[in-house]
Amino acid sequence: MKKADIVGASIDYIPMTQMSGIQWLGVSVLFALTAGILAFLFIWGRKRLV
Repeated sequence: MKKADIVGASIDYIPMTQMSGIQWLGVSVLFALTAGILAFLFIWGRKRLV
């Protein structure tokens, strides 16, 4: 690397072809968590009003 005058190196851990799938997985997990929290708050709030 020194002979080729390379200052830094990078390693691709995740190929770019898989990035969209990983992003959709992350979005779906966050959406499921949000839906679960909202359902819990709605049910808990209804019980407290009654």
